[in-house]
Parts: sequence; structure tokens; C-alpha cells
Amino acid sequence: MKEKLIGIFIGIFVVLCFTIGSGMIISEGYEVVKSIIIDKDTGAFAKVNSDGQLHTVLESKADTNNATEVALGANNAWTGTVTELASFNAISLFVETDVASATKGLTVQYSNDGVDWHIGEAYTIPAGAEKFYSPPPWMNYYRIAYTNGASPQSDFHIHTVLHKTMFKPSSHNVDDNISDEDDAELAINVIKAKKPNGSYQSIGSSTDGNLLVHDAENPSAIAFGDVEGKATVQKFGNAPDFDTDDGQITVWDGASDSPDIDVMQYVYSVTADIDSVISSDTGDLQDVEIQGLGASSNLVVQTVTLNGQTRVALATNLYRVFRVKNVGTSNFTGDVSCYVTNAPTSGGIPTDTSLIRAHVQDGNNQTEMAIYTVPADKEVVIHGLYWYSAGANKSSTYVCTLWARPPGGVFQLKWKGAFNDDIQSGLFHPFKTGLYFDEGTDIELRVESIASPAIAGAAISGGFEIEMKDK
Repeated sequence: MKEKLIGIFIGIFVVLCFTIGSGMIISEGYEVVKSIIIDKDTGAFAKVNSDGQLHTVLESKADTNNATEVALGANNAWTGTVTELASFNAISLFVETDVASATKGLTVQYSNDGVDWHIGEAYTIPAGAEKFYSPPPWMNYYRIAYTNGASPQSDFHIHTVLHKTMFKPSSHNVDDNISDEDDAELAINVIKAKKPNGSYQSIGSSTDGNLLVHDAENPSAIAFGDVEGKATVQKFGNAPDFDTDDGQITVWDGASDSPDIDVMQYVYSVTADIDSVISSDTGDLQDVEIQGLGASSNLVVQTVTLNGQTRVALATNLYRVFRVKNVGTSNFTGDVSCYVTNAPTSGGIPTDTSLIRAHVQDGNNQTEMAIYTVPADKEVVIHGLYWYSAGANKSSTYVCTLWARPPGGVFQLKWKGAFNDDIQSGLFHPFKTGLYFDEGTDIELRVESIASPAIAGAAISGGFEIEMKDK
């Protein structure tokens, strides 16, 4: 019996020794983990979790090579000692000083060989600062250098800690003031937004760097060209000389008894037959920009050079023209006409003035046409209308109207108002939500003088503001 008990104790001892040598089971609450003996003399062991991962502690290390508390004199410098970074993944750096550093006086320097040094990070430290930075360990070696400003220090601390793992970088309270010298991380974000058709599109920015959220509805941003697919158009006109007997007239340069154009209601082409430009003065040789629509109602902007009273052909025939302007370096000295079908002219003016589709009055360098046709693949909203007596004081009531004609249709009255020249100088009407028109629509301002007895030599200016977008 005695020999049997001795045998049992020996067996338990052997099993225990085997367990200690190869790993033992330790119960910690409900979780069971293994351990491995790492020092057989002391019995110290390291834990291994149920996934076979060794439990380790990665200790940080204070880098005394790059630490100092010795105050610097005016403009003096201090440089730390080279430290290897091979086994570290992060650096934390604390600086305190009672006077300002030199410009970019704090530098974190890096080297691959400990000889050739590069400045990776540089900061200007303000007076009274307690600053914390987390520069990355870019190369094999690093050191800290500091150059003081023009005043001697009485309090100065630099402390550096090296870390085995990445850690949370420098941070600030929500209401802290921040400066260009604070440590920062670069974050590039692409924000996607869902469009009505179900697809997603990246949200962009304006050319000024503003996020395009409300900017897309900002008329100024549209006018500056910051909103893709949108534009603003200002249409203004002047009927320079008309009478009560003329009835309802279009607000454009051709509604003029002097010079004698006398096209009181604008005439629209039915095909792309607008092909010519000419001046009434032989000395007009300027470049002229002509804006209009081509045969398929596409927007066309072209520049031609005048040749005085000699007709110049357009590069592209137009179906509509709604602006002609001088883009040369000298003023027009005559009237400039854009007209159809190479019509006969006399003195630089088409003899049949009803063939004129745009006319620039001498001295204006640009047409005054309260007329517009919405280009193909565009849609527009009119935000406001105005009419004002244009310097010709007449005792009359002016009936002001807005007309629009859809493609293939007839002109429809869209708005009507009136003002009396004895009481008011004009009339302005805003559209709070805008007045919508689709592609191909002709838009025109008109006016009529209602006076008894009839008046002559009236003048009215008018216009409207358009916001246009791609369909």
C-alpha cells in the first residue's frame, strides 16, 4: 500500500512538471486561457487567449536624448541627440516656453543614416505656450532642434516620448482657439449625395472653395460661373422713339423713328436666314460678338470683323439673334445692323428695315433688346421685369406687357401692368417664385402709350433677369 501511494505522488509530480513546462490552464472567471512559462527560475508566465494570441504590453519610452529643461538665451539654439526609431511607431512631443521661438524655431529632423538630416516638421512656438505635437516617425533616426527668439527664456521644457503603437494625436477642446502652428491631420473627404433619379454624385465646391450646398441657389455664385449647368442672363432693351399711334411696340432698338428704322414690333425669322452684319459708317472695322441660336436652336456665339459699309457674312447662319456687342478697341461711329438673306443696303442700312434682326444704335456699342429665345436643352426662370421712361418726359399712361410664344405656337400674354409718366417714372415687378419657360420659347417685352391727345417721341427702357439651367 505504501509503495502504491508513493507511485501515485510521483505520477502527479511528473504530470505537474510536464504541464508547467509546456503551458498550463488557468481559469479567470468564465474565460479559460492558457499560459506559457517565460522564466523557469521565477515561474513568471505570459497569458495566451483562446485564439492563441500572446498577451503583451507595449511600453512607451521617454526619450531623454531629445528632452531638455535648460533655458536658452536670446537667439540661442539647442539640438537633441540622435535616436533610432526602428522599433517605434509614434512620437509625442511636449513644448513649454515663456517667450516666443524664432520663426519655425521648433523642428523635427529625420535621417536614414544619422548623418544626412531633413526637416520633416517645423513650428513657430508663441510666448507662454504649452504645446503638444505628434509628428510621425518617417525615417530610421530622428532628433529635435529648437531655436529661441529674440528674448532670453526663464522657463523652457521639451519632453519626448516614443510609442510602440499609434495613439490619438494632439487634440483640442471644442471652444479652443486654434492657429496655423497647431498640429493637424490631413483628411480628404468625398461626400456623395443621392440624386432624384436614384444615382449618387459627389458634392463639389465652388471655385472659391465653398461647399456647394446652398451655393447652387445663390444668384451671385451662378453669375460667377461657380454652379455647373447654370447661368444668368440680363436682357435689357430700349424703344428710343415711338408714338401713341404706333400701338403696342417691342422694347428694342428698332422701335425708332430717328434714326428711321421704324420696326415697332420685332420680326422673327422662321428659318436660319440671319447671315449678315454691316455698319452705317465706313470707319467701323471692329470685332463684333453676335449671340443667337443656330438652325437647331443651339446656342451660338460668334465673332466677326466689320468692314464699314460693306456686308460681312456670318460664319454660322442664325435662326435667332438676341445680342450684338462691340468687342473691339474703339467705339462704333455708326449704327450696326445684323440682318437676313444678304439683303440690299443703302449707306450701311438694309433698305428693307423689316429684315433687321438686331440693331446697335450709334454710341451704345451693344444692342438693347428686351427679347430672348430659350436655347435647346435649356430651361429658364424669369425673376423680375421692369419698364422705365427713358428720358423723354411725356404725359401718358404706358401699358407694359410680357409675352411668350412656345415653339410652333402663338404669343401669349404672361403679365400686364401700367404706370403714368406724370406720377411714376416706371414699373418693377418681381416674381417671388420665378416664371418658368421651356426650350424654344420666344420671350418679349412690349409697351403701348395710352394718351389723349396722342403723343410722339416717347422712349421706354425695359428688361428682365433670367436664370438658366441645363435640362
